[in-house]
Amino acid sequence: MPNTPERQGQTEFLITQDNWFSAEAKYKNGQEAISQSQIAFNTAWYSYQQSSPTIYAPISGVVTGLSLQEGSVIASVSSNSLNSTQTSTKIASIKTKALPMVSISLTEIDVPKVKLDDKATVTLDSLADKTFTGKVVSIDTSGQVSSGVVTYPTVIRLDTESNSILPNMTAAANIITDSKDDALYVPASAVQKQTDGTSYVRVMKNGKPVETTVETSLSSSSQVEIVSGLSEGDTVVTSIITPSTSSQSSGSQNQSPFGGFGGGGSFRINR
Repeated sequence: MPNTPERQGQTEFLITQDNWFSAEAKYKNGQEAISQSQIAFNTAWYSYQQSSPTIYAPISGVVTGLSLQEGSVIASVSSNSLNSTQTSTKIASIKTKALPMVSISLTEIDVPKVKLDDKATVTLDSLADKTFTGKVVSIDTSGQVSSGVVTYPTVIRLDTESNSILPNMTAAANIITDSKDDALYVPASAVQKQTDGTSYVRVMKNGKPVETTVETSLSSSSQVEIVSGLSEGDTVVTSIITPSTSSQSSGSQNQSPFGGFGGGGSFRINR
């Protein structure tokens, strides 16, 4: 075939393409060699740390709870995982600048109602005078079964640091799953159910309790929102005291069975 300009240009293109593929292959081989060298270096560094008398922390922070003194002998603790055996001994804790995390367990009834980023309030038994705020950052929906009871581990991250909070402290949390401003609400004990499923409360009128049908909405363990049927300032009956001739019962009659109707405030649903 004659060596036309078109054929000559096609030949030069194929040569350039072959050179590009060859250079790309060399680059990939070089990247693989660098990766293998990095793995070998990390392995050698890990082996050095394991055999070195110097103890290295896995993360940056402040060492706390150091349980060893100079001259102490470290007794290793082995743990088997499948076919591998790891040996480790805890000698200290490392405190970082990360915000504190609180682990709680949700029941199978509550877990569908809780979502990530739900706000929460947390109290600790050892710090009874303080309440911390935070939000839900993790929900283990796989759950855990213990003695036939299913619970779902959930993590709440607090909004602020506190040097008073220590690991393994006992905590209780209220998770806010819904909220509404300017809501009318009554104590949960004031709301009763009819056989047909409708709700009613006893309202004091002319000195006597009168059953009044109401429409409810949001509710918590202690409060129920009333959408219709009551007005702010109404006095509702929260419990009924049965008269008794015993001295102990007569003493309990000093407690008021009536509760004032709340309104105009912020209503929060806790779980």
